[in-house]
Amino acid sequence: GETLEVVVDLQPRLNPAMLAVPAGEYRRGNDRGAPDQRPSQRVYLSAFEISTSEIPNSIYKLFVDETGRAAPKGVSWGWAGDNFLPGRAERPVVFVSWDDATAFCAWLSARTGLSYRLPTEAEWEVAARLLGDRYDSVGSVWEWCLDWYDPRAYRKEREKDPPGPALGVPVKLAGVEGPARVVRGGGYGRGNLVSRVAVRGFYFADQVRADLGFRVVRELAASRSQN
Repeated sequence: GETLEVVVDLQPRLNPAMLAVPAGEYRRGNDRGAPDQRPSQRVYLSAFEISTSEIPNSIYKLFVDETGRAAPKGVSWGWAGDNFLPGRAERPVVFVSWDDATAFCAWLSARTGLSYRLPTEAEWEVAARLLGDRYDSVGSVWEWCLDWYDPRAYRKEREKDPPGPALGVPVKLAGVEGPARVVRGGGYGRGNLVSRVAVRGFYFADQVRADLGFRVVRELAASRSQN
């Protein structure tokens, strides 16, 4: 007949919702698209899982709180101090650099015991083509990919699990020049997914923007052992 007080330490849900992409042969690029989308290319990808949407502010805050990494700062969509603004918990985190995104993946891998990373450019495009409407949030922000950017990459990529160029070629953007990382997905008002699934963009790894976030790939143990 006694009443006992039970304290339950609730752990935050860290693993993002994922979609499975089976191993297989796929085609990427667009022979009628911009020069950096040509030629279209056949690629073989090992099986992997990719998050259904971009990493949201709510999960990124756990990373900021635990590691002390600087919170995303910027006009309109940035945070106030170390907190995202009210009502934006599940909105994609933006004002994060490629360096921030890869640090997040390393932290998430250590916290969960699973292997997370940014998607390669080939994985991003194949998943978007294959999963269609289940590939949530595409078009709300651009998304970082693992690869260095090279406008001629499709002319010299290897066919199986292409990792992207070993180094980026110098590019110019907004008065800055140097090697850059690939971004995919398109930003606000850029049309439907079908029209831009092959569109390639780039940005500098240490810089941030209000329309640039990221999603993650979770590697499968069998695929890691084969590569």
